[in-house]
Amino acid sequence: MLAERRVTPTTPAALAVLALLLVGMLVAFSVPVRGDFIGVVGNSDASRTAIWTMNSSAGLSPSNVTFTANHAELSWVANQVAWTKVSDLSANGTTDTNTTALTTGIGLLADNSNHVANPGFDSPVSWTYANGSAGELNGTWNASVGAGMFHYASPSTLSLWGAMDYVSGWLAAAFGDTATASRNTTYKTQGTASIALAVIFTGVGGDYASLQNQSTSSVDWSAVDRLVLSVYLNASAPVAFNVSARDASLATHYTSAQTLAPGWQNLTVDLDELGSPSIRSHLSFITLRVSSASKVSRTILFDNLRIGAAKVFSDAASISQPVAKVNVTTEAAGSALLGFSWQALVSSNVNSSAMVSVSGPGGTYEHPLASASGSSYFFTADLSSTTGLAGTYTVNVTASVSVNTTAASNLTFLVDNVALYFPHRQNGTYTSNPIALGNDSAFDSLTWTAATPAGASAQLAFRIQIMSPLPGVWG
Repeated sequence: MLAERRVTPTTPAALAVLALLLVGMLVAFSVPVRGDFIGVVGNSDASRTAIWTMNSSAGLSPSNVTFTANHAELSWVANQVAWTKVSDLSANGTTDTNTTALTTGIGLLADNSNHVANPGFDSPVSWTYANGSAGELNGTWNASVGAGMFHYASPSTLSLWGAMDYVSGWLAAAFGDTATASRNTTYKTQGTASIALAVIFTGVGGDYASLQNQSTSSVDWSAVDRLVLSVYLNASAPVAFNVSARDASLATHYTSAQTLAPGWQNLTVDLDELGSPSIRSHLSFITLRVSSASKVSRTILFDNLRIGAAKVFSDAASISQPVAKVNVTTEAAGSALLGFSWQALVSSNVNSSAMVSVSGPGGTYEHPLASASGSSYFFTADLSSTTGLAGTYTVNVTASVSVNTTAASNLTFLVDNVALYFPHRQNGTYTSNPIALGNDSAFDSLTWTAATPAGASAQLAFRIQIMSPLPGVWG
């Protein structure tokens, strides 16, 4: 709403001379005039200017004019600019790139841009790749497929200690039970055969049967801590297995018993249970022992006996990027959206997990990622409740791996096509064309109102352009 004083001049020259306007006004009054003395001044261009001190309104009947000491004031006249249709807005102004004219008025366009730089990993730039502190799991860029990659690979540490292809060098023995050893070429896991131990269990506690290595020289297992072998049980029964060995003083040491299942199985024996590395440096009479609390006859086959040092560690790597968020958004659902492709190519003989997080001044969002080997996923999440504030938010994908094995182990995860959207309405500006006021005007106040939806606000700014005495020219 514009409140202005308007002056209607009778001649073009009156635009700049308020006194002349008022003289014209006084001449138009039809009442007897009694007022202050009117002086006349000659101008250099042969024109004359009438001067009235305006000290008194006595004898006058003024309309919309207020007399004060030495001057007269026109009354304020309210004027309103009202554009109620979209066509009014379009015809009388322009919008910027974030603003458009809608059927109901001026509208703001949504921000449909992905705020993540290099989202498809077309190059390694914009992302930070951090390897694990243990030096096992790497976060890196995979140039061949154009993706962020987590990678770990390690060969087996095992070496063959007993091929078990022949009975020679091994002796069947029993305490209370009955045991015989034979070569079996039908059931084997490597080589040409396995050693079969046929046992008749008495079911008496403490009885056992065994297959004992007959090497006369001691073995040095100080540098290894795992024994892995293949064992076959021909039928179900509560049969237990463990290993024993003698140290340099001929004291016998035992490992924990493990229950056998029917069929082939790979058993891992913790050699630390036989003693410290110094004790394991002089071992003899390596014995494979079986026992049962049931009175049954069973055949147990042994094959592919290997030793090695276990790989035991936990490690974590990350791929991350800071993302700038300029505007404040609401926490309403749909105000912040995260998405990316995720694939677990390989994961064997490891315990692995993965996590995505987005953290910043508005809070932190975290969620675990599925990591089934060979599967691919497209992960999506709504982050509206933790990203409302403006600032820098870090998108971070972390992979973790835990290993305790002597076997070959590896892990490869890929992440690609990362997108973070804040589809809020952007700030925009509508600029009107100059609004002609028609006459000379002085402004007393300017008021305005706007109807805005929840979450939106409006600001009004204006400027005055003064028109020169020459028609059509702006000052």
